[in-house]
Amino acid sequence: MRNLSHRCKCVISCINRPTRITHTSATIIDNIYLNANYYKDCCSGIIITDLSGHYPIIACVGTKQQHCKTTSISFKRRKLNEAAYNKLNELLYQVNWDILHSLDIHSTYKKFLDIVSDLLDVVSPEKTITIKRHQSTCNTCT
Repeated sequence: MRNLSHRCKCVISCINRPTRITHTSATIIDNIYLNANYYKDCCSGIIITDLSGHYPIIACVGTKQQHCKTTSISFKRRKLNEAAYNKLNELLYQVNWDILHSLDIHSTYKKFLDIVSDLLDVVSPEKTITIKRHQSTCNTCT
């Protein structure tokens, strides 16, 4: 498809940033192609989430393109490997969970999440990953 878009200029890829990012690579595996006549009225984007192995993409046709001043995209990531999981498991085993029995359901849930999040930060702190953009403009849906 990319060869076709370069040859005849009839279709254009709306996604020009990586949609699958790992510790060692960043690749564009998800695409939305539009007829070149509609591209000027299109905005597109990547939804940064960790729900799957790659980021969902979106395109809105009939919206205005805006220039972005941002020259890079950043996201947070944890390095979770078998050693980190084992350490987290060990720390979770050492927690005195009795405190959860004396709280109401909402407080119990919040306390549980706080404990797990704190231990996860100890075992595998979040690190900010920044990827530089290759273009000076980006599309945003308005």
